[in-house]
Amino acid sequence: VVQINPEDIEDEDEYNKDLFAMLESHKPYLSSERFEILKSVYEKEIEENDDEFGKISIDEYYELLNKEIDFPGINKKFTI
Repeated sequence: VVQINPEDIEDEDEYNKDLFAMLESHKPYLSSERFEILKSVYEKEIEENDDEFGKISIDEYYELLNKEIDFPGINKKFTI
């Protein structure tokens, strides 16, 4: 929902139906708070932000990640 290729979406209504169907299928595995966060993101219109199309900008995406699942080493590369 951050970097959407508009050429991949023939029908935005159908795209949204698919998003909400996926959300409903994942509902048993999500806390009610996280379900509501995703629902609010999926309810947004697709817009252009910084030459990218998405329901939220990349900055909003990282803000959500940092707020909800922040941990030491997030977004760090490592090798085994």
